[in-house]
Amino acid sequence: MPAELVSPEATNQYVTLRVKVPEAALAAIKSVKPGEWVTVTSRHRPASEAEAVLAVKPYNESATKTSTSTN
Repeated sequence: MPAELVSPEATNQYVTLRVKVPEAALAAIKSVKPGEWVTVTSRHRPASEAEAVLAVKPYNESATKTSTSTN
């Protein structure tokens, strides 16, 4: 996906990237503040930069972990 490197942070092993976001995704990330994580879904080999990013949404850590409970 075409992205601009904004800030490499070698000590934390993080990078900050800038990507073109589809207009439809803007409402989903309105509540996201600078520095917060997001989940980006992109096409593999898009025809153009405008088609690269399919969706952007706030990152939800609980969605990436499997939860176990005992009742």
